Amino acid sequence: MYKIVTALFVLLLINACTSYSKLDSVMQLVKKEYVTDINQTKLTDNSIHHLLENLDPHTMYLKREDLEKFLIATTGQFAGVGISLSIQNKLLTVVTPIAHSPAKKAGIQSGDVIIKINEHPILGMNLEECIALTKGAVNTNLRLTILRKTTQRPLLFTLKRTYINANPLFATLLDDSILYISIPSFNKKTSLELKQILQKYTQREGIILDLRYNPGGILHQATEVVDMFINKGLIASQKGRLPKYTTSYYATPSHSDTSTPLAILINAGSASASEIVSGALQVHKRAIIIGEKSFGKGSVQTLFSLDNDSALKMTIAKYYLPNGKCIDGIGIKPDIIVKNKLPTIKRKKNISYTKAKKTLKQLSTGHISAKYIKSSSSPTTTAKKDGFTPKQIQRDRQLRKAIQILKNSN
Repeated sequence: MYKIVTALFVLLLINACTSYSKLDSVMQLVKKEYVTDINQTKLTDNSIHHLLENLDPHTMYLKREDLEKFLIATTGQFAGVGISLSIQNKLLTVVTPIAHSPAKKAGIQSGDVIIKINEHPILGMNLEECIALTKGAVNTNLRLTILRKTTQRPLLFTLKRTYINANPLFATLLDDSILYISIPSFNKKTSLELKQILQKYTQREGIILDLRYNPGGILHQATEVVDMFINKGLIASQKGRLPKYTTSYYATPSHSDTSTPLAILINAGSASASEIVSGALQVHKRAIIIGEKSFGKGSVQTLFSLDNDSALKMTIAKYYLPNGKCIDGIGIKPDIIVKNKLPTIKRKKNISYTKAKKTLKQLSTGHISAKYIKSSSSPTTTAKKDGFTPKQIQRDRQLRKAIQILKNSN
């Protein structure tokens, strides 16, 4: 038996060495014999990109600029237009525009498909290549040509890059008794900021957590937020191929608000960590979920440093709600489905790659033209710093429904 196991191990080792040797041989031959001189660094980077793009949309190679942007996005400000992107069905798709960003103010929506960045058609490009094309200095313009299921013509947006602040939570009292809290993302300060808000607004008869267009962020921040509203039980678990990536998160009994009526707003732009919060509190029957089905990202990524200038962000596990359900590719279904007046993209009506390719050809030949969208100075459902106006609440059907339910619960 020992000899058989040893033989199998040696065979696997030989196969692994052969694979690495083959890849190295190809790269060396290209470097030495190819018709034109090839930059070795670029060749290596491209090889890594193509290797990873066959795994999942969230595993990616981060070069120095991408790595810096990723790290800053979880801690503070970064330069850009404020869009969370993913490759879905081979198309560059908007997961969500970040609250108060140029993208959000311009009216870009979750589910929009980008087919051109500036003058570059991007069909067939990987996520890293697309993100590289979006980069630029603050106060410079970025042009995006977008397909949207609810429009006949492609849409052309011109966005001015600015500093995006991914940190702050926004809180205000509605009708003098309902505490409204907008959480735009989950970074390292989220749970602390939420704790401070709850300590400040002690006279409250209901709480609304607005997680719409929240693309997620740091996992343990999401579990800490859930812990503020339940005092026992499983919050979430993650399971990976390796035991070290398998763990569970449980609520603690201290400093939890288990009695104030709680409503959570979600939509198609709510993903990852925001789905953990809404899903866990829904399973524990601690909150009522209002809005539209969430995005459905149920995987966990971690960062592996490759050298001083690059890193690998790789999916190492999937997370599960307290009922054992993984919502990857499924999303959270609200307890009460309420659609806002603004059109949204339904998952079952995704734009096809064939349609995107046809539209690009029509644009290049001049058979159609993109409709230019003039940027708005403020998003439809964004609260002003001093609170919501009655008109804003009236236009936001999801928020209005949450207020109504919380009032009726008292």
